[in-house]
Amino acid sequence: MAFLLALSLLTLSPIASRSLVLSKLQPRTAPGGAGKRTGSRSLESTNAALLHLPLSFEPSDRANEFVVRGGGRTLFLTPVEMAMTFRDRRLRLTLAGANTHAQAEALDELPGKRNYLIGNDRAKWRTGVPAYAQVRYGEIYPCVSVKYYGSGQELEYDFEVAPGADPRQIRMNLDRGFRPRVSAAGDLVLQTSSGEVQEKKPVAYQEIDGRRRLIEAGFVLVSRRQIAFKIGAYDPTRPLVIDAVLIYSTYLGGSGDDLASSIAVDFANNLYIAGTTSSTNFPTHAPAYPATAGLSDIFVTKLDSTGHNIVYSTYIGGSGLDRGDGIAIDSSGNAYVVGRVDSSSTNFPTTAGAFAPTYRGGDFDGVLFKLNPQGNGLVYSTFVGGEENDSTEGVAVDSSGRAYVTGGSRSVAFPTTASAFQTVRSGDTDAYLLKFNAGGSSVLYGTMLGGGGTDRGSGVVVDSSGNAYVAGYTGSSDFPTSDAFQNSPGGSYDAFLAKFDTNAIGASSLVFCSYLGGSGDDKAFGVAIDSSAANVFIVGQTSSSNFPVLSPVQSTSGGGFDAFIASISSTGAKVFATYLGGNGDDRGTGIAVNSSSESYVTGFTFSTNFPTVNALQNSNGGGADAFIAKLNSSGSAFSYATYFGDSGNESFASTMTSTNPIALDPASTAYVVGYTASTNLLTASPLQAANAGGQDAFIARISDSATNPIDTPDFFVRQHYLDFLNRQADPSGLAFWVGGITSCSSDQACIASKRVDTSAAFFLSIEFQDTGYLVYRIYKAAYGNIANAPVPIRLSEFLPDTQEIGNGVIVGQGNWQQQLENNKQAFTLEFVQRSRFTSAYATNLSPTQFVNLLFTNAGLSNVTARSKALRDVAESATFAQQEFNRAFVLMQYYGYLRRNPYDPPEPTLDYQGYSFWLTKLNSFGGNYVNAEMVKAFITSDEYRHRFGP
Repeated sequence: MAFLLALSLLTLSPIASRSLVLSKLQPRTAPGGAGKRTGSRSLESTNAALLHLPLSFEPSDRANEFVVRGGGRTLFLTPVEMAMTFRDRRLRLTLAGANTHAQAEALDELPGKRNYLIGNDRAKWRTGVPAYAQVRYGEIYPCVSVKYYGSGQELEYDFEVAPGADPRQIRMNLDRGFRPRVSAAGDLVLQTSSGEVQEKKPVAYQEIDGRRRLIEAGFVLVSRRQIAFKIGAYDPTRPLVIDAVLIYSTYLGGSGDDLASSIAVDFANNLYIAGTTSSTNFPTHAPAYPATAGLSDIFVTKLDSTGHNIVYSTYIGGSGLDRGDGIAIDSSGNAYVVGRVDSSSTNFPTTAGAFAPTYRGGDFDGVLFKLNPQGNGLVYSTFVGGEENDSTEGVAVDSSGRAYVTGGSRSVAFPTTASAFQTVRSGDTDAYLLKFNAGGSSVLYGTMLGGGGTDRGSGVVVDSSGNAYVAGYTGSSDFPTSDAFQNSPGGSYDAFLAKFDTNAIGASSLVFCSYLGGSGDDKAFGVAIDSSAANVFIVGQTSSSNFPVLSPVQSTSGGGFDAFIASISSTGAKVFATYLGGNGDDRGTGIAVNSSSESYVTGFTFSTNFPTVNALQNSNGGGADAFIAKLNSSGSAFSYATYFGDSGNESFASTMTSTNPIALDPASTAYVVGYTASTNLLTASPLQAANAGGQDAFIARISDSATNPIDTPDFFVRQHYLDFLNRQADPSGLAFWVGGITSCSSDQACIASKRVDTSAAFFLSIEFQDTGYLVYRIYKAAYGNIANAPVPIRLSEFLPDTQEIGNGVIVGQGNWQQQLENNKQAFTLEFVQRSRFTSAYATNLSPTQFVNLLFTNAGLSNVTARSKALRDVAESATFAQQEFNRAFVLMQYYGYLRRNPYDPPEPTLDYQGYSFWLTKLNSFGGNYVNAEMVKAFITSDEYRHRFGP
């Protein structure tokens, strides 16, 4: 079995990464013979594919100041200072005597935007915040500049000393409380009462005749609180670079933990992660914006389908402790997030017209908000609860955009509806189910569910008929069962599963409800439903030695608490139930189910003999390790079960309330989120002996398939709809293109030819020519090519603009021409109002004045005039023909590889590959078959590794 795992430390501040070399996509006729397939990925290369996420630099709301985010940590840069939190201390390095007015230059903008919806004063929100890979401050000393950038998760900075300048003027002052020393290796060690921070021995060099000549360099302690550089002999008539690296990420954290609780995957395989961050409350003498409003905030981060690029990362919070627990995604890319906030967060951002725009009462309330597809605005946001303590822990959304939430409530005045099964609380805490309308302004169905004890809903799923399944646990002996497979409790706490028909009224709305447990404590934490809605699957934890198993793969408890997995039919019959665990405590926290009804289970284990099968890691790395297991549809055998962890604690799911820490894509690749307290989870030799930064969030991507789904015609065609048309396949189109490939039967040459023709057809289609290719031409018409590049547009610009102009367009269906025209008008009107366009086309330019005057005389606005003129040029047939081959080649990178032509793994990190293919395509008169261009891209390792081995 090919067991493949990819791991990413997902920093909870907005970052983006470049892809890593998995294979080199080069023409088959080029030297090196690249383009051939090398077989399954190795663990090492796949690991790195999601690991290398660099630091990012965000402009603060003060000129020349930047917030640096990465690895769950936050730093702060000014022209003369870099600062960071170190547990309860601040570490501040100040450039002595430097120019406080040095001008900053942000370099290499990263994909995606960052949004800060902090507090209920919208005027103070910041949206669309860019992030950069580098920041350079010029002339911090006479003829000396400094450039900051990321090296992995470390902050690297270069002092650039001009010819004739004196490097001895560079001196750094330390805060009190840090005792500096220079180690035998030449590293600067800053000793504190909490531990050590290192700066690696600096490297100095000069570029001479195209080669880097190293210069001897080191740190020198000028005093107990001042550091300088000692530089060996060098040529003062040439530039000198002093390169230093601050090692902080394995030991130095923010003031708290970063916890990823939940993950979802949309139809285009984009990933959405929700959780809690407390690492952005960075204290400085002049606090950088943005920071958290309170002790912790909810975050939502969207990654593209490669897992390499941030689409957006958004913080939402009030003044207190805010926690993100669950996330669900609708077909339009709206994110529905639930969590809870404490009584200090009465200013949590809600929306006008929401069901409950003000805090309801108690020590904490639940929250539900719907984040728009761009991540920069709230469609709605509401508190959930009554006068007492309430939490929302699970969320699901149906095809009409109606959200279903569950959790626990102690409130008497909880917002139930007249149609509810149970309108009032029965015990100390009751579980509940609420169904909201699509606008979040009202509750369509709301019921309590509980008896005389403590009851809580942990997760909810919904089927296509609007039936909602709630899983959780109950401490009530009189819990309201109905058509149950277990009518009475077995112990002090039992798991439960309840099915509600939310369109029914009163008692008839509870279809079935059952206990599940033995004589110990049993709790369900996760729930999933298969694609046919035939069976529901739950996962949790049991201490019962007599847990009611059925057709189990593990029939007895391993000791302590064990995880359990159970499958229940849609009619309420138990299909199977099994233990999963070893001699320590084990907990199942999340579950997902693929189209074959195979279940994927995650959680954590303290056991040293957890039952592994086809394992990636056969033994416990120390403390609590995460685990993931795949169970067949009958529950009789594991395809795999493996530890995942190292010397610290790891878990898939950050808290007991994490309701969906696992999600599957259409190829049954599993994506799981969790936390690690290990400093050596990802490296063989950690930089520090202990993690002083609390817990870091991470994502793991796991596939056990030895085959690649892109080889199947159905998946291949569906992926082209996603990659080129940004939508799901329409049935008639899917059948046509799949039929063309399958008509070849087993003729491999025919199949290869049909796949190339099918693939090229998506670029050549009317739909793409009027959406993606039009966006290309608009950028080319407006700005020409990017400086020092042969193309006019970057991937980070192309994708969102193409999605906007093609929204709702399916050629041949409905009034698609009018929809497309409406989209074109709206897009170009917005485009000509962007700052980049207005900066490039000032109103005093005579050609612009001429065009504007013509349209002004016709009674049209200036904006409309510019939009119309831009479209006239971009939609010119001559212009489209001129740019056709250039765009065709560029779309090979954007459509298939989802990267810029100069991004890794491009060997030369420039446009040489693009230029090669353009030259070759032109030499064949645009014949992509004879040029073998499309064939090379769709058979490349890089393309195939997006989906499997």
